[in-house]
Amino acid sequence: MSPAAALRRWGLLEQVLASNCPPIERYSFDFGPVTLTGSPHSSDGVSIALAPRRTVLDKILVDSASRAGAEVREPGLRTRFETSRDDQEIAGDVPPVLRTCRSTA
Repeated sequence: MSPAAALRRWGLLEQVLASNCPPIERYSFDFGPVTLTGSPHSSDGVSIALAPRRTVLDKILVDSASRAGAEVREPGLRTRFETSRDDQEIAGDVPPVLRTCRSTA
C-alpha cells in the first residue's frame, strides 16, 4: 500500500492535500545524459504521491491519533546541558539521543 493510499484509508488524504501539499502525478529525474520519467503506481485506487512538510504531516497524524483515543505525550523543550572538556561528552538535561554525542571541537 502506498503512503497516499494509507492516508486515504485513515481518512487523512484530503487533510494532507488541503495543507498546501500538491499531489505528484508525474516524476522526472534528470541525470544529465539520462532522464527518468514516470508516474506513481496505483495502489488501492490512489495513483498520486505526496511530499508534505514533515512538521505538517506529523501534526495531522498526531491530532488524528489523539481524536481516535490515543494518549499523546509531547516531550518538553530541554535546553539545559553541560559539557565536560575532558571527554567532550554532553551531560545533563538533554534528550536521550544526544547523551551519546561527542564533540569534535
